[in-house]
Amino acid sequence: MDDLNQLLKEKFGHNIADEKDKETEIIQKIVKRSKIRNDREFEMVKRREEEIWEDDSQTEYAETLRRMMGDYEVPEV
Repeated sequence: MDDLNQLLKEKFGHNIADEKDKETEIIQKIVKRSKIRNDREFEMVKRREEEIWEDDSQTEYAETLRRMMGDYEVPEV
């Protein structure tokens, strides 16, 4: 994995870890404002929730992400 990341960094100027860090920052901003604004943000939040849903130490965080996804899918009238 390290070799692949290094190759990506050399060829494209960024690697998988860089992209993951950017996505984590965006998700933190979404959680802070407690609202998903568009489909792109929804997909990022959904991916993160799928990554952590079985981790008992992140149950509260996963529930927060699920709540925001539910609010986005069924907006308040």
